[in-house]
Amino acid sequence: MSNQSGTIGTIEEALDKLAYTLGFTRGSPRENEFWTTTGNSVLQELHRLHDEINALHGRCRALDTEVFESRLRCSSLERGLAKKRNKLW
Repeated sequence: MSNQSGTIGTIEEALDKLAYTLGFTRGSPRENEFWTTTGNSVLQELHRLHDEINALHGRCRALDTEVFESRLRCSSLERGLAKKRNKLW
């Protein structure tokens, strides 16, 4: 989680530098407007995407578990079939 927070912090710094590059002085009404509109919109979208990625990661872990369990069942069935085949021969 700290890695994602660090990334978001870096993006906040980049937005801060962009505001400065655009000529917004710290605490000025123009800088406040920039943060209220552009900066906050970007950060909100980043947080939304971060949450979505976490949800997808959770679903992937669940699918990995399901695949692992299916492989275990499959190998058990294969062993059972091999034993039956050996008895027939």
